[in-house]
Amino acid sequence: MQLFLVYYGLPALLLEFGIDLSAIGKMYFCVGAYVIYYGAYLSEVIRPAYLSVNETQREAAIALGYTKWQMQTKIVIPQTIPVALPALGNEVINLVHQSSLLFVIGVVDLMGQADEYISENYASSPILVYFCAGLIYWLLTIIISRIVKLAERKSGKFLYAKGDSQ
Repeated sequence: MQLFLVYYGLPALLLEFGIDLSAIGKMYFCVGAYVIYYGAYLSEVIRPAYLSVNETQREAAIALGYTKWQMQTKIVIPQTIPVALPALGNEVINLVHQSSLLFVIGVVDLMGQADEYISENYASSPILVYFCAGLIYWLLTIIISRIVKLAERKSGKFLYAKGDSQ
């Protein structure tokens, strides 16, 4: 929905104020829409992870004489990352899946390339071409989820002290 509003609605709205955006390419609108959408959404993913760091951790940092910058970089953020990683990984996978929506407004992505291949080569079996495109999306999803799982494992070892259970 946001993609359509930014791509079709924003130029029409700004044209009413005398600003012509016709020279700007489709991809810039798409990137802008995704940045706005995912920026807001990811802030809501990171916020609870940030707030999950116990207040006593911050108080201890102040008691030890840490500056705010030191407290954030050495205590709060290292504890925030392992908590936020699973949700962040899901959102990256969602971004890959939603990139196929770009095809609807005419931006050539993976699905657009598949459609172009079918039309140029008169493919007798377009299902096979779309299956291959879906397979590529699936492989991207698997690769991203493995990378996120590896990052979770690497960052999770800092989350619990020795002897604490998960």
